[in-house]
Amino acid sequence: MIEHRGIKIVHYSGGLHFASRAVFKSNICQFLNINLTEETKRRKSPNFIEANDAIKYLILDFTALSYIDPSAISTFKTFIKDLELIDVQTLLAGCSPLVFEKMKKCNFIGGEENYVRTYPTVHDAVHFAQKQLRLRAGVSQTIQEVRL
Repeated sequence: MIEHRGIKIVHYSGGLHFASRAVFKSNICQFLNINLTEETKRRKSPNFIEANDAIKYLILDFTALSYIDPSAISTFKTFIKDLELIDVQTLLAGCSPLVFEKMKKCNFIGGEENYVRTYPTVHDAVHFAQKQLRLRAGVSQTIQEVRL
């Protein structure tokens, strides 16, 4: 796990399937140091104040993800929606063509409802997250983007 201010990057290797999906979810929550149920309740409280160092972006480095099955994708969809409830956006980076196509076939990406943004590299995902964090903070852009 790598961490930048407001961003956590988790590298996952191996397969993600029906037998490993619950462990994957609990490991991610453990890395983020959150209990989704408790955090959701806490955010609904009228006295809720968000910490300055709160995680806003979770980048999942899937460059070494070898396989994902439909049951894991279904669990993943629910997990991402739960993270969005606590204001954590999930970005996927480095999915292999096999994994990307499976996610596309299961309408996880590229369909009417996109559950997550995908990027070819971790660097691209970090760049996007940092740009969004700067925009949220109202900091002017120091790097000019040029599109060709």
